[in-house]
Amino acid sequence: MLFAGFPETAFLEALFIGCWALVRLGQARRHCLAFAGWTTAGMVLGLALAAPVLVAFLDFLSWGSTSYHEAVANDISYPRRQIMSLALPFAVGALNNAVLRLQAGYLTLPALFMALVGLTGTRRRGIRLLLAGTMIVLIGNMFRFEPIKLLLNHTPGIKAILVYKYGISILEFAVVIAVALAVDDLARRRVGRRRTLVCASLTLAYAAVTLAVLVSRGYVVSPRWTTAVMLALAAVCAVLLVLLLRARTHHDEAPVPADTAGAPAAHTGATATSSPARGRSLAAPLAGALLVLTAAAHFAVPQAGASRAAAIDMKPVHYLQQHLGTSRFYTLGPIQPDYGSYWKLGQLNVNDLPVPKKYGEFVLDELRPSHTGLSAKQMQDTFKDYQLIPFNPPAAVERKLLVGYGEKQQAFREAGVRYLVTRPDVVSPATATRLGLVKVLDSPKTDIFEDASAQPYYTSDGACRVESGSRTDVTLTCSRSATLTRRELDAPGWRATVATAGATGSTKAVAVADGRLYQRIEVPQGTSHVTFEYRPRHFELAVGVSIAAALVLLVGCASTLVRRRRQDRHDTDVAAPACGSSSSSDSVGTVAAADQGTSTTEGSERA
Repeated sequence: MLFAGFPETAFLEALFIGCWALVRLGQARRHCLAFAGWTTAGMVLGLALAAPVLVAFLDFLSWGSTSYHEAVANDISYPRRQIMSLALPFAVGALNNAVLRLQAGYLTLPALFMALVGLTGTRRRGIRLLLAGTMIVLIGNMFRFEPIKLLLNHTPGIKAILVYKYGISILEFAVVIAVALAVDDLARRRVGRRRTLVCASLTLAYAAVTLAVLVSRGYVVSPRWTTAVMLALAAVCAVLLVLLLRARTHHDEAPVPADTAGAPAAHTGATATSSPARGRSLAAPLAGALLVLTAAAHFAVPQAGASRAAAIDMKPVHYLQQHLGTSRFYTLGPIQPDYGSYWKLGQLNVNDLPVPKKYGEFVLDELRPSHTGLSAKQMQDTFKDYQLIPFNPPAAVERKLLVGYGEKQQAFREAGVRYLVTRPDVVSPATATRLGLVKVLDSPKTDIFEDASAQPYYTSDGACRVESGSRTDVTLTCSRSATLTRRELDAPGWRATVATAGATGSTKAVAVADGRLYQRIEVPQGTSHVTFEYRPRHFELAVGVSIAAALVLLVGCASTLVRRRRQDRHDTDVAAPACGSSSSSDSVGTVAAADQGTSTTEGSERA
């Protein structure tokens, strides 16, 4: 999870796993020290494997901004009406409906029913209590139950995390394990009638109240759809109810008939265990199959609301890939933020957290205009320290944003913004002339304008001529010693290496100076090749730790395999003589084999 770039989810999952480990530690009894040792070793090795990512992330936080995450992230919750979508996400439609607009989860009604059955069992009570407590805490926090919210906010690190959003994966995990416990109880015939009926009543109450609220508030878009969905889910729950009620509780040892008294122990044991084995039938596999099919159907439902045939306009992307070079583009809507990274294009817009503090200050102080005609709410949503025009607004809004672009055009030029991307018919010919923009591409959904006055990626006050270059290296010829400005955000960890042509010992490391916003280095007279590289502090050490952890795991895996093979050979060697002495006829066979020069042990090894 850390390597995938989700530290918040990793932190929440670590808390859950820690609680799980404590419960299991209490159950380990005589093996508690070994359990604690192996658990600690796993934790240490896991962190060691992720060391490069952790070092880079922690270093970034030292000069990055987490904005509202610093104090109030966990104060955000779902509207309480969204509890209807927790286990009935598609009750009123496939997509774009009042219930799904702020989706609170993707559980299913049959899974809710079986999870309740699983939580009320008697075996592995510690784990069931942990799962129940986890669900209560996460759901209470998700829908703003103040005592739970207050409790979580006093847990170190929780206030900075969107628990209502990132905790859903743990909630779903807890439900899945609870369902698995219920299916296991069904297979073992450990489900009581009263317990089943209580859980069914709670599930029915949730569905009935949800349906009543949906109808009373006018959320039902298609009565036929809602009726079909509710009937289908009710049918699945009814089948599960029948399976649970038919599986009567039994004891581990079946009663032994009177006529078997005094019979050999092997015969008695077979009689005691064969009846439960025959009685398990197909109830548990059928229940599991129904739950999986229901979950798969929920996964497939959103496809019903997807576009059947949507033409994707790739011309703007292809044009920028061919002409952008080391410059940047700025969008008023099309090619939304962060898709520049996806297409490997330099984009000024961003919609991400955390972000460098300097970038956030640059957006708020240099790029946010004072006169656009936008409302205060629109300005707040459009210009944030971590979010610059995050959505694709209509043409009328883009025209107002264009006014703000004209007001701050010089700042955009200084940032190396050479291309402006808009919807069609947003920039009039008169406005384009006034702003010095030239239309270079028009397509059905996008217009692209070029600003020839934008600053290049590398500048040196006219002292140097760039021969060739990319974002990480440049070859230039300078008439004198000069300061090279690279329009990349200055940050700790950047290094530069300058190789001067025709000089002995020409390669040397050069400090990247703090240019307030952009990077600056000193370059000598003549032709030089400059390479830029980003390395956070202690990164090399972290890579070494990660490699060492991987080697430890590989050696441990290999030693385990060798140890198991030796144990298997030992068991075979011990078992062969025992089998050979079980009867007189076997003994004769052993002697005969020995007379023929073949020992019993050798024969068993070959077998």
